[in-house]
Amino acid sequence: MRARPDLVSRPKPKAILFTDIVGSTQYFSQHGDQEGMRMLDRHNRALFPVIEHANGRIVKTIGDSIFAVFDQFPDALLAAAALQKRMQALRASVLDEERIHIRIGVHYGLVSEKEGDVYGDAVNLTDRIKSAAQPDQVLVSSILRDLARANRQIVFESAGTYELKGHPAPMELFALIAAPELGRRTLFRRVKATHRHYARYYAITGAALVVIAFVTLEVPAVRERVRGVMFGPAEKHIAMLPFDNIGNDPANQAVAAGLMDSMTGELSNLDIDQKMLWVVPASSVRARKIDDPAGALKEFGATLVIKGSILRVAQNIALTLNLINTKTMRQIGSVSASSETGDLAAVERDALVQLGRLLNVTVTDGAVAKSSNPAAYDLYIEALGYIQRYDKPGNLDLAINRLQTATAQDPNFALGFAAQGEAYRLKCQLDRDTAWLDLALENCRKAIRLNPQLPRTFVTLARIHAAMGKTDLAVEEYKRALDIDSRNADAIGGLAKVHELAGRLQEAEDDFKRAAALQPDDWDGYNTLSLFYDRHGRFDDSIAQEMRALQLSPDNPQAYANLGATYLDKGDPGQYPLAEQALQKSLQLAPSYQAYGNLGLLYLQQGRYADAVSMNQKALALDDKDFLPWAYLELAYRWLGNKEKAEEALGHVVRLAESAVRLNAQNFEAQSWLGLGYARQRLPDMARTHTEAALARAPTDNQTVLINAIEAYDTVGDEASALRLIRQAQRDRVPLSDLKLDPAMQPLLAKIKLH
Repeated sequence: MRARPDLVSRPKPKAILFTDIVGSTQYFSQHGDQEGMRMLDRHNRALFPVIEHANGRIVKTIGDSIFAVFDQFPDALLAAAALQKRMQALRASVLDEERIHIRIGVHYGLVSEKEGDVYGDAVNLTDRIKSAAQPDQVLVSSILRDLARANRQIVFESAGTYELKGHPAPMELFALIAAPELGRRTLFRRVKATHRHYARYYAITGAALVVIAFVTLEVPAVRERVRGVMFGPAEKHIAMLPFDNIGNDPANQAVAAGLMDSMTGELSNLDIDQKMLWVVPASSVRARKIDDPAGALKEFGATLVIKGSILRVAQNIALTLNLINTKTMRQIGSVSASSETGDLAAVERDALVQLGRLLNVTVTDGAVAKSSNPAAYDLYIEALGYIQRYDKPGNLDLAINRLQTATAQDPNFALGFAAQGEAYRLKCQLDRDTAWLDLALENCRKAIRLNPQLPRTFVTLARIHAAMGKTDLAVEEYKRALDIDSRNADAIGGLAKVHELAGRLQEAEDDFKRAAALQPDDWDGYNTLSLFYDRHGRFDDSIAQEMRALQLSPDNPQAYANLGATYLDKGDPGQYPLAEQALQKSLQLAPSYQAYGNLGLLYLQQGRYADAVSMNQKALALDDKDFLPWAYLELAYRWLGNKEKAEEALGHVVRLAESAVRLNAQNFEAQSWLGLGYARQRLPDMARTHTEAALARAPTDNQTVLINAIEAYDTVGDEASALRLIRQAQRDRVPLSDLKLDPAMQPLLAKIKLH
């Protein structure tokens, strides 16, 4: 009969653990084989139960080593710490010559199984890591350290870089310093795994489990785990942290980044009717560079975070998601999904379904609306990763290339066309070339024809219309997005900005308040409302909201920078010390373009012109694409008598304002700066054209537009128009103290009295 071929399983991700007895060869030599075997027996009897208790499987012993595998990486780390503690306790109870010391290596990677044995490069590497460990030490790979980094109870320190046999490059290893006790954390899992042996005793076992459950729930860690899943808050405030690219393969970096965006979007589809979830936008997490649970709690008030990792080798994909309680820093649970065929969409769907169960919510049928072509979806995820860092030269071109290929492979891939629309919109934003907006519109419309239920498509479409100055169309598209997802933060915030630009200030204020109410623990909602009040001269309301933001995020450099700017805008010299204090505090926490620029403005107002030049130069070193620091720099140089430098700065103001107006003629602040710039360049007709355009489009209480218009009219010799605007500003109680910043305005100021 023909022999049946050996069956080798497809690779799966597992945590691998090797132990090794230190000095065993010498022990056998000194005490003989019989004593040596007794020593090994004591070692195995002490350690085997610990591994099994931690849900590990002992693959085999190799001489004086134990080889074990674990489905969940935290189990392997807790087991390693427990093994060393077990040996420490054992050494305390025996004579010196009978004391056993062990070294341990732990790693995480893809392995295959055959007839109970486990194979793979990851196994060989773990054995090498074990050999590098010192007596009584646990060494782990950087991959495993990265996976466990979100759990603050598991502590590592770098053990240095090692040359490991068979590994192509030096490898940094980490010593496991601390980990939680195993305790009774695995009791339910062990009962479940062995219940088949006791099927005839189900009634007895059931009664026993009731008692065990009652006792187990008295253990705080277990009780919290159960409460987190079954009795968590009615509304879960979740942040998805950046995904770890296990192995740091550069080819997988964009995919790891794209998964964060994709799965953040899909989380909003979990139990969408009950509205139990509020998900922090991925853009907010990236913008504030949050990568740990404590940061997510501080910045967003997130009660839960999801820390993901992806391991991809050839066609093998393994995705792990850890759900963490940010207030206790304990892991509530973990889910994992894998594919041996490279089907990233299937992996993401499987992980999302498991995550829904862990959150005790239902995954809707519409969740994970993917391409039917796995290769196309893979390209889409990679493109999302490039779009994340659209500011990096070449990334948008790479994203567009991947999306064009994806939609060519699957012409019905709505998400692919939607992402392509966003990529072209961002390309226009960077290049200031409106030709890209036509391609953005074309792709968004294709996406809507294929699937009219994607809020992100309507958000992109609204942003395109807003960039083109078509505010009514932008409002319509934002409202369509909100009809699909009433809690879409991008749509609510965008709608508020469009209403404000259209002069519908009460509607804008209501929108900003609505956005803040949806995110009651997120400082940025109050910060955004504060900026709205500041723009419209409601300075005390603005300061109150910024103070509220700082209560939620006490060490927030951006909030301090905005608070300082509001004190400045208020125009009360008595509060300038408060402005400087807030701005200096912001710079101590994190140097930023905004804080340097506002400090430059403060010094300009105080007549400290050399200091103003220094601060504005520091602002421009961080971002030279805004006309404000250039405008303040020009004024400081004029006061210092450096005409050449002032003209150079003015040239930058005009070029940047021209570019902004070409992109959007409705940008009234850009129009006003362009009008003032042309006036100073002695181009009176062009100055009048753009100044009048700014005044026609701006709200009547816009401080920047009024001041620039007054200065422009006075510069071209139209004193009557300048005085008319001054009277209008005084009637509307718009502060005009910034007029004093311009040395050329001093003759006009001598004729009037500013409030």
